[in-house]
Amino acid sequence: MAESRNQLTQAGDYNLDVVEIISYRQHGGESQPYRMDIKDITMSIEVNEDIFSNTMMGIITVNDTQDVRTTLPITGLERLNLKFGTKGMKGICATEDEGFPFQIYKIDQVRVDENNPRGQLYKIYFCSQEAYYNSFNKVSQAFAGPIEDAIEKIFRQKDFLNSKKQLYFEPTRTNTKVVIPNLRPYNAIKLLGDMAQSANYKNAGYLFYET
Repeated sequence: MAESRNQLTQAGDYNLDVVEIISYRQHGGESQPYRMDIKDITMSIEVNEDIFSNTMMGIITVNDTQDVRTTLPITGLERLNLKFGTKGMKGICATEDEGFPFQIYKIDQVRVDENNPRGQLYKIYFCSQEAYYNSFNKVSQAFAGPIEDAIEKIFRQKDFLNSKKQLYFEPTRTNTKVVIPNLRPYNAIKLLGDMAQSANYKNAGYLFYET
């Protein structure tokens, strides 16, 4: 539940600073993409972060009385500026100005509001942009040398995950040649991670996750 700043009353409340959809279309004669603030229609926000998941994902539930879904429209190709948190904690900052916006990929569970026939309730599904690139890129390439070097290439390269985010990794002692057989970037990273051996510890493979 979103609350006004300094008025948090129960567990799960948070301060919502920015929730804005960035369209891939331009508005009128403007040269910049069209943006729409949906903070006033946002009912709840869920963000999932898991060490067994390659990417952060989330859902925004809205109560839309202006038919934003069709007038914008929202097609599943838009980006999402999102910033919220609880006082004293880091929170989520995924905006163009301060971080990296999320990627909207689906609109689902659309239904009429029983209390207001003019309103629509629906869910906006979003994920990190790396997951978007992962959905249509594949890796068919040989890599030689330390495993972490190969993973960083997949992480950074425009034809793969095209990420500008910080990448933290534990150094490996695995120095080998690997041929990736036409896999999605996340699957290629998992293959490499399963082969990796720590330079400092005894381990059973690496995990690739976002935090």
